[in-house]
Amino acid sequence: MIIFKKIAWKNFLSYSNEETSLDLDSKDLSLIVGVNGSGKSVLVDVIFYALFGKAYRKVKLGELVNRINNKALIVALEFQNGQNHHKIIRGQKPGIFEIYTNDKLLDPQRIKDTQAYLEDNILKFDEKNFRQLCLMGSGYHVPFLKLPPADQRKIVEQLFDLDVISEMKIVTKEKIKIQTEKQKEQEVQESITEAKIGSAKAEVKRIQDYNKTQKEQVEEKTKELELKKERLIGELNQLKIEKSFDELCALKTDIDKRRIEEHTEARNIFEVLAQERTNIEIDIRESERKIIEKHSIEIKEIERTIDKKQTKITELEDLLAFYQTNNVCDRCGSDLTGDFIKQLSKEYGWNIDEFKKEMTAEKNALEKLQIKIQEDIDKNLTVKRKERSTIIDNIEKQKLLIAEIDRKYIVEKNKIEDETGKWHTANNTKQQITNLEEQLKQVGNIQLMDILEPEKILADNREALLKIREQLMKIKMLLMYLGTLEELLSDQGGVRSYIISKYLPVLNQKLLEYVSIFVCDYQIRFTRDFDIEILVRGENVNYENFSGGERQRIDLIILFTFMEFCKLKTSSATNLLIFDEVLDGSLDEQGVDVLFDILKSKTSNNNNSIYVISHRTSNYDRFENIYEIKKEQGFSNIRRL
Repeated sequence: MIIFKKIAWKNFLSYSNEETSLDLDSKDLSLIVGVNGSGKSVLVDVIFYALFGKAYRKVKLGELVNRINNKALIVALEFQNGQNHHKIIRGQKPGIFEIYTNDKLLDPQRIKDTQAYLEDNILKFDEKNFRQLCLMGSGYHVPFLKLPPADQRKIVEQLFDLDVISEMKIVTKEKIKIQTEKQKEQEVQESITEAKIGSAKAEVKRIQDYNKTQKEQVEEKTKELELKKERLIGELNQLKIEKSFDELCALKTDIDKRRIEEHTEARNIFEVLAQERTNIEIDIRESERKIIEKHSIEIKEIERTIDKKQTKITELEDLLAFYQTNNVCDRCGSDLTGDFIKQLSKEYGWNIDEFKKEMTAEKNALEKLQIKIQEDIDKNLTVKRKERSTIIDNIEKQKLLIAEIDRKYIVEKNKIEDETGKWHTANNTKQQITNLEEQLKQVGNIQLMDILEPEKILADNREALLKIREQLMKIKMLLMYLGTLEELLSDQGGVRSYIISKYLPVLNQKLLEYVSIFVCDYQIRFTRDFDIEILVRGENVNYENFSGGERQRIDLIILFTFMEFCKLKTSSATNLLIFDEVLDGSLDEQGVDVLFDILKSKTSNNNNSIYVISHRTSNYDRFENIYEIKKEQGFSNIRRL
């Protein structure tokens, strides 16, 4: 945040050669009052000139120099930005522009554009931002909503620090354009060089063909044979043969024999265990059968008794059902009375219940007998079952042992086969070397045509092509990175979208708060495209359709919102706020009261220094400081009341 400390000037517009100064860090609400033409608006002009080197109002730069003295215009502005204290000295006749940081003069020789450096690296805002964030109400002030849409968008982008992204986007596009042109140039050079390589290859081939025709291929044949011999010797050295062929055959025979012995022994043990398992399984089943057979007669006797009881119950239930549903005896044909049927039903019912009790007792006896049989089986076969489990475990171990024997055999066999293959390869290589040596003895030497120059041209062009392709690869990689950067900087996504999503709700919330403070019956908000909407009962209404007083309220709402937002972001925030003839405008009494409440809170809570410029002498009691400006003998003077 920039804290403006002090402004001093001489020979500026209607002010004399005597230095005039004003404290900009009073943290108070101050009134600058004077009649029209007294020079009361000079505070705006002098600060604007110090910061941006131009007049705030539509005044030519040379006309800022006092007409009477006509020389030695000088302005000095001091401000704090973080831990750094800055001072700008700017003037005319003679011209001067100096920037001091912590009392050290900024070397203009090291900076291409001093004004751009001031705005980009020290102030962090330009004149358009300053007009919208620190100034309001002058006849030359253009309210935010009267600015062209492009300027509005640029100001909001600067508030969001998106101007840097926009500049990066422009720079990135320009770099993409430059690199694309370079890529096209390199591709043309690639085609030209490839054509040169083709010509060079053809020339080399022509000489080689000529040498062949003149039987000068002998030397090439010699080189070819030497290379083959060298390659074969190298391959032979890499083989590292450690055993002879006979030793390898003996090893193969030995492992085959050892495998058969170990495999046979393990298989025999396995078969013995398998037979033991079969035998004990048979023994267990036979023991179970004998135990069950021992009690089979008793079981069958109980089951027959249960069947007899069930049969008797069924007969009695059938008779009972017959007598309950018929009035005539099936044997003698006589009528059956109700008392007789009741007596018969009682007797049959009692007999059925008795048979059921007896059958239940038999079933219980059968169940106990079966439990006893199972207990006998478990008791008599526990040892044999444990023995069977041990045999099964031994069988599994033996399977693993057989598998391990096979695995070791395969490993050793593969190793010997690899060594045998290497031996055959080495033997074959030795024979090839012997053959090459015989051929070399028969080759003579004949003078060849000079092929060095064409080969050098070919090599140079290949090297040039390699460099071109390396450069092309760098360009393509750079274009890929630039494309990724361009995507990140695009409006549809990436960094810009993230910043807007983060800060736009904050900005709109601040607008809503100030709309509420000014007791307005409409809403103001920014869209994601930074277009502003003024909603009355949900309908977007044009700014120009409001009355002058309402437009001034809207302008104040936007100004205070921007100030609050800047304090949150700290990129463009300052402690200074100047209202030029706002109280002399179309604000109603309620609007003025609200404005003063806000201004008081800014000075007391936010340490802002606020200056209200007016030609009216009312509302003195609302200000901590009152400065009166009068013209005397053609020069303006400031006097604190």
